[in-house]
Amino acid sequence: MIHADPTIDHSGARFGARRLRLHRARLLVGLAALLCVGGIAATLLLVHGARTAAPMPKFVAARLGAAGGGLGVHAPARGVTVRLGTRGYVVSTAGASVGIDARGVEGSPWSSRAHGAARTTSFGAEAIVVGSSRTEELLTVGRHEGRRVWRWRVRGRSTPVVARDGRVLLLRHGRASAMSVAPVQILDAAGKTITPRAARWTVRHARGGSWLLQLRLDDSKLPVPYVIDPATDYPSPLYLSSTASTESGSWRLVTSAPSAANTATNNTPGQNTTGSFLFRPGAGSTTAGTPSTNPAGTGFIQDLAGGTGFPAGSWSFAVRTQIPSASLIAGSAILTIGVWKGTISNKGNFNATQTILPPTDDPAAQNIRAALTQTTTVTYSLPAFALGSTERLYVEIWRKQTAGINSATAADREVQLVVNNGVSQITHPAADDTPPANAFSVVNKTGGVYFTNPGGATGTIYYRGSAAGSFQLQDAASDAGSGVKQVTYPALSTAGWSHAAQTVTSAPAYQSSAYSWAAASTNSPGAQAIVATDNAANASTGTPLTFTNDSTAPTQPSITLTGSPAWYTTASVDLTATDGTDAGSGLDPASRVFQRDETTLVNGTCGTFPNTWGVTVSVPDTTVTNGKCYRYRLLEADRVGNQAPVSAASSTAKVDLQAPTQPALAVGSLTNASASNSTVYYRPGVSGSFTITATSTDGESGVASYAFPTPATWTVTGTGASRTYAW
Repeated sequence: MIHADPTIDHSGARFGARRLRLHRARLLVGLAALLCVGGIAATLLLVHGARTAAPMPKFVAARLGAAGGGLGVHAPARGVTVRLGTRGYVVSTAGASVGIDARGVEGSPWSSRAHGAARTTSFGAEAIVVGSSRTEELLTVGRHEGRRVWRWRVRGRSTPVVARDGRVLLLRHGRASAMSVAPVQILDAAGKTITPRAARWTVRHARGGSWLLQLRLDDSKLPVPYVIDPATDYPSPLYLSSTASTESGSWRLVTSAPSAANTATNNTPGQNTTGSFLFRPGAGSTTAGTPSTNPAGTGFIQDLAGGTGFPAGSWSFAVRTQIPSASLIAGSAILTIGVWKGTISNKGNFNATQTILPPTDDPAAQNIRAALTQTTTVTYSLPAFALGSTERLYVEIWRKQTAGINSATAADREVQLVVNNGVSQITHPAADDTPPANAFSVVNKTGGVYFTNPGGATGTIYYRGSAAGSFQLQDAASDAGSGVKQVTYPALSTAGWSHAAQTVTSAPAYQSSAYSWAAASTNSPGAQAIVATDNAANASTGTPLTFTNDSTAPTQPSITLTGSPAWYTTASVDLTATDGTDAGSGLDPASRVFQRDETTLVNGTCGTFPNTWGVTVSVPDTTVTNGKCYRYRLLEADRVGNQAPVSAASSTAKVDLQAPTQPALAVGSLTNASASNSTVYYRPGVSGSFTITATSTDGESGVASYAFPTPATWTVTGTGASRTYAW
């Protein structure tokens, strides 16, 4: 359309606008300069942050749990309270209390978590984790510190003493309390132990009646980040009781300390007799036996249902004994302990399912007849094991008489096992009832592979079986208890597939070897029993992943011009795509390819399309040019690369970005008027008329219409390119 309009002088406004634009330019420059300065400051802060902070390892975050809880009082076990403060923690049990706080550690405010609290520090991070049998203060060190002495203040009325096994015992009136500080443990980012062989606690007296727990460490050869884990143990022992078990002839192991001592369990060898004698709960024995890997069936048993696991570690058996005689006659005896797990039959018989510790003599050969009354603690290193939902823990205690007793008096030879007194007990590593949680991902993919739930515990892995391919699995499993030990990947026997069974112990990804398949392997392997096992032998169950073939292409997509305009007068063509459907791995939005075919546009008519589709465009297509006709098509695939049929071509987009030429004006049919070039002279005193004819060209869409001015009081008639003016 051509429209004539008088010129208006806006020079003042243009000048004002120009001045405004100049002011805005200066403002933008100022903002840009400010932003640049701010950007430099932010960069410096980020660099500084990267130099001083270390990300908290996943296993620490898992132990802390979700946000919430935090500072205040926790009650992790019966009779145990843990109070978290701004400097550290205090653990209190019956008759004992100890506080631990790191010295020389400055950090941000504490962030509360479900099982403790955490904060960042100058060297990395600090976390306090409260568990059912121990509280840990985990220091994450993000860079090498070289030779450094790490210190913690130990508060309370107990005296810390470093034991031979590396623990720090907390003595009160010369006796060790149930609490202790575990031996030095240093972990890598995956929670694996990397403790240097020489690492050991030392203690020294400090001002104010407190003590300092110290660790001298040269970390130059340790990987970073690493975690120092001073932990206060307050184990929940199993007490030997005099309560009858559902297993015939056995007494129960209980979790609450009983207080009514029972001495009905005893054995009495003959004069000058040696050999092994079983302590049969509630009975006396004079007959020697032979300890065997097959349990005798009369011992101490945990009657409660199983469903828990124990990591490998030290088990201590504290056994109170007494000799019912006024005098002590020479004749040494030691303890022999056996441990099993198993089930109890309907008839009350114990059936062993695993021998945890075959009857084994006290490694320290402590003489239980060194005094008339004494408590002997025997410690063994037991492997990890788990109790099934119907399994029980069973313990046998034997007296091994290594030297005969030369006395004819039975009371001189008798040894009574004192139970139900809260002293005879079994201390074990913290129980772990929860199996690891899987977190799968697929890496190193070739061919067509798609996993539906990256980072999740379950999901489906689709593969394009029509062509060969491969992938590897990772299972960044987590375990808030004893920690992940291994992930086991099963073998595949499906035709065309290749993967051998394997057990992976390399944390944190636990990456499998390659799963591969040959072309035309369209039989799906199906569900896969991939098992993550923790250090307490708890294992994940079920078949968390399913391998499924997807060799079927999606249905055909379609594409249209958005709004379907007749003409495009701006350099932008918007498109509306409608995806096909796919019942397998699903459409991959990233696979969309928009192709364009083009031809000339002359006087509103498109030339012949060459059908080459040689240009790929984005949406909207802003690369169109004047005087062209365009059409589009859509290509797409599913997530494993099956290509859908190409869409049909869209309707045609005609692009006209140029206005018609400036019209040429011809004046004719003059009545009482004359013309000179484009000026018409007329006589206003008499009536008259003249005709103006406009001529313009447009090479794309053609001239659609002309617009003529209409003077006041004049009559204008005509259509198309001509108008007659009369007055």
